[in-house]
Amino acid sequence: QFTGQMIDHYFKGVPFRRVLGQQEGVAKKPDPGQALAAAQAMGVAPAACLFLGDSAVDMETARRAGMAAVGAGWGFRPVQELREAGALRVIDHPLDLLDLLEN
Repeated sequence: QFTGQMIDHYFKGVPFRRVLGQQEGVAKKPDPGQALAAAQAMGVAPAACLFLGDSAVDMETARRAGMAAVGAGWGFRPVQELREAGALRVIDHPLDLLDLLEN
C-alpha cells in the first residue's frame, strides 16, 4: 500500500510494468524473490538489471538476485555502509543513473 502511495505521489502517470513492495506472505529483502519477479515482469535477465538501493540489505538483495548493486548516496544509510555491503557503484543523484545505463 505504501509503495503504491509513493508511486501515485512521485511518479504519477509513469507506465510501470510492475510495482512491488512489501506484502504479507512474501519474503522480505534480502530474499531476492521480489527483485527476480520484477526482472521477469520486464522480460529482462537479472544479470542485465541494476538494483538501486540505500541500505546494506538492498546491496545483499541485489547480489542474491544476480543484479548489479548500485548504492543511492542520498539515502538514509551512510555511503561507506553501501560500499562495505558490496555496492559496485554509489551515485550521488538519481540522474547519475543515466550515465550508468549509457555505459
